[in-house]
Amino acid sequence: KRVPRMASPSTWFSPSYKVARSRFLEAANALTDLPFPTSVHSLESELVGRDGEVLATDIAWLGSRTPKKVLFHSSGVHGVEGYVGSAIQLQTLTEFSALSSAVSDDNSLASALGNDLALVFIHAVNPHGMSWFRRWNANNVDLNRNCLTDELWESYASKPTDYPLFKDMMLPKAEPWSWPLNLAYNAIKYVGYYGFAKVKYGIAGGQYIDKNGVFYGGSQLEEEPKRIFKFLADHFAGATDYLQVDVHSGLGDRNYDMLIPDGKQNEDTFLKMLGDHVNANIGYETFGGFPQGVSRLFHCPKNGNRGHYSFLEETEEDTVERQSSTKSFNNITQEFGTYAAILVLGALRKENFYTNVNGFTKHPANTELKDIFCIEDAPFQSAVTGRGRWMLTNTLQYLLRK
Repeated sequence: KRVPRMASPSTWFSPSYKVARSRFLEAANALTDLPFPTSVHSLESELVGRDGEVLATDIAWLGSRTPKKVLFHSSGVHGVEGYVGSAIQLQTLTEFSALSSAVSDDNSLASALGNDLALVFIHAVNPHGMSWFRRWNANNVDLNRNCLTDELWESYASKPTDYPLFKDMMLPKAEPWSWPLNLAYNAIKYVGYYGFAKVKYGIAGGQYIDKNGVFYGGSQLEEEPKRIFKFLADHFAGATDYLQVDVHSGLGDRNYDMLIPDGKQNEDTFLKMLGDHVNANIGYETFGGFPQGVSRLFHCPKNGNRGHYSFLEETEEDTVERQSSTKSFNNITQEFGTYAAILVLGALRKENFYTNVNGFTKHPANTELKDIFCIEDAPFQSAVTGRGRWMLTNTLQYLLRK
C-alpha cells in the first residue's frame, strides 16, 4: 500500500494566531469529496487581535451529524500554548489520508465517520491569548481554572487557598532589577520555609481572589467556554461514548509529552489505551479545567452531583436528557514539555507584570513567552507532530473498537 508523503514538521507551526487561523480554515474547508460530511463553524469574539484581526474559536467537524461516538481535540485553552495544538490539527487536516492509513488498513475510519463517529477539532479555545502571546484571556482569566458549573462556583471557587502567601513573589509591586535572580531568591526563600509541594499547589492550583495575579480562575464562566459549550451541547448530545484530547505545552521534560488523565477512572482507561506514558500525578489538582467543563456537559458523575450551567437557560429535565445517553466520557491532557519549570514560571510572571502595567501591547515579554511555550527547533517540532498523530491514531482506534 502506498504511504502518503509527509511534510517536514516545521511546516505546521505558525508565527501568529492570524496565520494559524487562516491555515486551519483553509485546510478544513479543503476537505471535500470525502465519503462523510464535513463542516466548519466559527465562534467569533467581539475582541480584536494583536494585528487587528478577527478573533474566533473555529471548529472543524468531520463525520456523523448524529454521532454515537465523539472525539474532541482542543487547542489553545492557554492561549500562547495554542501554537502546538494548532500544528497538530493543521497537520491532521492537511494529511488526513495519512491519519486514516495509520488508524486502519481497511478504510474503517472513513466508514465510521460516515456512520456513527465524529472527529471534532476545536481550534484556539482562547483566541485572544493566542493572538497576544498570553496564557490568560483578555480578562486575565486562566480558562483551565474557569470551567466550573454553577455549583462549583459556590463550593470550590469560594474555598480559601494558599495563594496569598505567594502573591508578592508572583506579582511584584515594582520591576525587579533582575527578573531571574529575583525569582530565584524568592523561590528559594518560600520553598525553604513552606516546602515545594505547598508552594507548587498554592501557585499553580489556581486562585479566585486576585484578578491581576497569575492562574486566576475568574469570578464567573468566561465568554470563550460559554460559546463553545453552547455549540457542543446543541450539536453533540445523544452520543454514548466521548473522548477528549486537550493539547498544552510547558510542563515536563523537553520534547516529551506528559499524558495527564482527569481522575482515577480516566487514568485506568487511558493506561489500557495508551500504555505507561500516562501519569495523573502532576503535584496539584484543579476542578475548572476546560476538558472537565466539557465532560460536565454530557456526563453525570457516579456520585450523582449533576452539574448545571445557568447560561444555557435549560431546565433540570434538559440537563438530564442530554446526559442520559452517555456511557463514558474520558478526557486527557497531552502536555509537551519545553523548559525547566522555573524558567516557565519566570516568563509567565514577567509577562503578567508588564501587561498589568502597560495593557495589551507588543512588549518583548510576550514574544519571550511564545518562545518558552513553542520551541522553534526540529526535535521539539518532530515530537509534537509525531506524538500528536500517535495520540489521534490511538484514541480513534479505541473508539472504533467500542
